[in-house]
Amino acid sequence: MTVSSKKPLTRKHALLTVLGRNPQSANYTLEGREAEARLAPVALFDLLSEVERPEEILAVCTPEAREDSWPLLEKALNGRCNLQLVEVTGGENPEDVAVYLEKVTGAVSDDIDLTVDVTHGFRHFSFLTYIATLYLSELRGIRVRGAYYGLLNWDRSSPFLDLRPLLELPSWIHALRVLRETGSALPTAEMLRDGTRNSLASDLSRLSEAYLSGLPIELGRQAHIVHGNLKPLRRTLGRDHALPLSRELAGRFDETVARFALNDPSSGDGWKRKVALSEDELDRQARIIDDLLDRGNLAAALGLMNEWVVSWVVLRSGKKDEWLKFKPVRRMATGLLGAIGVVGNDPELSESLTDEQRSLGEFWRNLSPLRN
Repeated sequence: MTVSSKKPLTRKHALLTVLGRNPQSANYTLEGREAEARLAPVALFDLLSEVERPEEILAVCTPEAREDSWPLLEKALNGRCNLQLVEVTGGENPEDVAVYLEKVTGAVSDDIDLTVDVTHGFRHFSFLTYIATLYLSELRGIRVRGAYYGLLNWDRSSPFLDLRPLLELPSWIHALRVLRETGSALPTAEMLRDGTRNSLASDLSRLSEAYLSGLPIELGRQAHIVHGNLKPLRRTLGRDHALPLSRELAGRFDETVARFALNDPSSGDGWKRKVALSEDELDRQARIIDDLLDRGNLAAALGLMNEWVVSWVVLRSGKKDEWLKFKPVRRMATGLLGAIGVVGNDPELSESLTDEQRSLGEFWRNLSPLRN
């Protein structure tokens, strides 16, 4: 989702807050600063730095909150920022949920940044405001500068809790789901392009390109690199983004990637030629083929399947040290497969083949036109 860093921005900035009934004075704190107020949005306005203070406050009120709290908000902030009342019902009926979301999202224009406060109001209003904020960010491109909940304590200070990680978490879950369902790490890569993890983001982009193009060796190398960066990914999710479940998210991401990784790829010029052909390598490539088939990526799967069969013949022919050379090795293997296919399709010659050779020839005859 679009959650901005704390930098001065030029777009209009609004605070979306929910007001309740019977407001009580509390001593709110934020980043070591304190402010006493009967309404959390008033305290938050005072505690935010000057560049982070909103020009407008959108106050969601029931009729009862309009009587109890709205006058206090007007009195405290009149002349300091614009105030807009967004009146909703108490939400006793199921249809009130849709009305609440429509009114709240309708009150937010497309050309603003948003800070959200869900300290007051009915408990379910906090959840509905969270849903509204996700909608505004994901589908309307609203930038969320901050999201806060004042943990009310009447006998001691009431800290504002930073809820931004909870707004980011669905986007990371979605990115992981896209990776698992399509093989594309591009959503994750885009979320990491924050100026500090561009290298990891680039590795993820290259991994996606290799997977979607059906390039098993390039994919194996990139998967190995990304797998080796699991600790930096955990730090990014846990420290930089403060995401809940960050270790589990990173672990599940790694599970998806690690099964395609080469064991120990070489680096530098000519690294690809140093990849060894073995039963284990064919098993790794077979997992990629199965994965592509499961995701419906038939073009890449059939192309890789064709190359897998050629590599299998090369391994059986004892040419594994030169398995990536086209003319002397792979073309020979392709010609051998073609010859077996032709012989197996000839009623007079097919008896000279074993049952396994005839099956291989039939498979190759069926695979080649599909691949093409």
